[in-house]
Amino acid sequence: MDSEKKRKQMMRVALTESIMVVAVVVIVALLMFMVMGYSLKTGDEWSVEQSGLVQLVSEPSGASIQIDGEDIFPRTETSRMLSAGEHTVRLYRDGYTDWQKQINVRSGIFLRLKYPRLFKENRGAETAKTLEDIAWVKFSDNRRFMLYAKNDSKIWYFVDLNSNDLKEVEINTANLFDGTLNTLEWLSNNERVLVEVTKESTREWQIIDLKTPEKSVNLTEMFGMNFSDVEPLNEAGDRLWVVENGNLRQIYVSNKEASGVLASNVLSFANDKDEVVYVKKTADEKRIIETYRDGDNKPVKVMDVTDNSMVVKVAVEEYLGDTYLSLLLSQKFVGYKADDFPVVGQDFAMEKYLEQDLKSVPINFEASKNGQMVIMSNGKNMGVMDAETEQIYEYELPSDKYFWLDDYLIGTIVDGELIVYDFDGTNRRELVKASSGYPALINGNGRYLYYFRVDGDKLLLKREQL
Repeated sequence: MDSEKKRKQMMRVALTESIMVVAVVVIVALLMFMVMGYSLKTGDEWSVEQSGLVQLVSEPSGASIQIDGEDIFPRTETSRMLSAGEHTVRLYRDGYTDWQKQINVRSGIFLRLKYPRLFKENRGAETAKTLEDIAWVKFSDNRRFMLYAKNDSKIWYFVDLNSNDLKEVEINTANLFDGTLNTLEWLSNNERVLVEVTKESTREWQIIDLKTPEKSVNLTEMFGMNFSDVEPLNEAGDRLWVVENGNLRQIYVSNKEASGVLASNVLSFANDKDEVVYVKKTADEKRIIETYRDGDNKPVKVMDVTDNSMVVKVAVEEYLGDTYLSLLLSQKFVGYKADDFPVVGQDFAMEKYLEQDLKSVPINFEASKNGQMVIMSNGKNMGVMDAETEQIYEYELPSDKYFWLDDYLIGTIVDGELIVYDFDGTNRRELVKASSGYPALINGNGRYLYYFRVDGDKLLLKREQL
């Protein structure tokens, strides 16, 4: 082969290899382009659009999926790329009620629909327990336990709702506290409760251990302080945030120690474990909102509130690694977020992601137990800020008495009918006849719907299999 032919052959080989390399790069780039949700829109003018990824999860799983009237495969649980904009999602399954919602898909954003619940049409009902002369009933935050007491009795009953036979333990509180029970809050481990008790003209705060009552602690006696508010800092309730005489402190139960004063003249506060936000009063009767993180040597100012007539409330939560700081300024919601609380020594620099006027001034303003929402309510008026969509949903319930069946379903009883809604007010469903004045819930393992029905002088705890 002469040199000229050899040169041309080498050029052809080089060209072929170059084309192959370019083709591989283009194919990889197109695949990356598609994985990131980009697509080419044709028409009068060509354009590139980025879709959003939607996760579709249901309870029970295996529900068929219909998007904008078109059936898709596979069934829940799955994820689907959808173009940016409004879409109607319908989930259905034989023998179950449908679930449907209009969703807003944003370009390049992952939307988690992990809460849709389809109820079995024929659930059957049984009386799980018969109760008499009941003073109060409380469900645990994880929906596994029920705690109740009878009128004029010092005996509490601790019931495991995940057990088929509703295993029950009696707790004699006669030696634990003496007085009138005002409030009861479950601690995160759901085996201890924080209670506030009125004894004559004084208030006492105690942690009652439901499994080992002798380990219960009277916080007021232990620390000799006049607490006006107490909130747990860790799951076991061994460390707590407290306000005593307007001073914000931490207390440590295991070694019976209290921190120094972290802030004075505190009017209210909210915390997510070691992060706390509070409202305090200044010498000239104005108010300041500040944040404090456990271990820092000083707080960070969020803002001054100079209007003394303004209702000010705060909430803090963590969702998917971001810290959400929510403020209520009378009828205005202001939301900030960041990957962590503000750093001491720097100006407050959390991103303001939402500022919105509300339809009414909420009386209750607090983070949900699962950390995804801020619940705002005033009578029948309900507002929910969802950190997943970073939107506020406002609607009116048919009753001002409501409860949560799980982390996402809100319920109320009207004219003897248990009515449930998704947290944003959609998917209204009438489930079963139930008596008002008592809550309902879906137990922790998702197996049963529990509710109450009055039968003469007896209270029946009913359950239906889901």
